[in-house]
Amino acid sequence: MYEKAMEILEKGFRFADTNENLYVYYINMASMNDRCDDSQNEFKMAQAALQYAESDVDIAPCYLQMAHSEWNLSEFDLESHGQEAIKYSRLCLSYVEKSLSENQGNILVLRKIARFCCQMMCTIYEERGEKDKAAEQVKRALKYTDEGGEEGKEVYMSLVHYDIGKKNVNALKNLRILLRYYDTKKEKFDICHQLMMKY
Repeated sequence: MYEKAMEILEKGFRFADTNENLYVYYINMASMNDRCDDSQNEFKMAQAALQYAESDVDIAPCYLQMAHSEWNLSEFDLESHGQEAIKYSRLCLSYVEKSLSENQGNILVLRKIARFCCQMMCTIYEERGEKDKAAEQVKRALKYTDEGGEEGKEVYMSLVHYDIGKKNVNALKNLRILLRYYDTKKEKFDICHQLMMKY
């Protein structure tokens, strides 16, 4: 399925005669390579897209794909690829924040990109045993998380885990917020019971 989509993209490349079209081609190729688990080509295509990006809104997804590619490769070399993923995530976030401050682009998409960058950095810091830095990224993700929905639930769940693990006084406050995401008394009891058993 992905091979056929890439074949169609390749055919379309012949008609890409503007920077905008070339950007769309390369960023789509980066995404397709990601879906085919080809991290090296994902990185190369995102780099190529970056050359044709004409705005901050266009630049952010390029750095996101580059960070994601390095994140995938970090399972083979956590130190070097993990550090590169953090570097590109930070670059991506800087362009997201600039775009948001100037009210450019799709706000929901930009906030989703920012959350994903924070999630990547959090995971890498966790794997490296840097719990405080991981917790910082979870808190940073809150800035881009709407109160309702699954994203909010995930962020507050992570916060509660960090707070309890560090015996942080904010644990109960964040737990109260987390419980708002559950509808029934049984769900609320179960989540408290899971957390209690964990700690």
